[in-house]
Amino acid sequence: MVKRLAKRAGLEGDFSGHSPRAGHITEAVRTNVGEVIIVRQTGNVFLNSLRPYIRLKREFKSNSSRSPGL
Repeated sequence: MVKRLAKRAGLEGDFSGHSPRAGHITEAVRTNVGEVIIVRQTGNVFLNSLRPYIRLKREFKSNSSRSPGL
């Protein structure tokens, strides 16, 4: 569906359903939505599938751009 809509909109590039799903999970983890709720919403089978996004949350919280106020 994502590829079809991107093509219809005249967008070029590699589009897939992963991007919106990853964005949803990343934002849910960032805003402290419970893991079980995220898994139910996204259809993931294992909580372990969320681990990369939880790691990203830690990276967003402490990164070098925070120091100079960026």
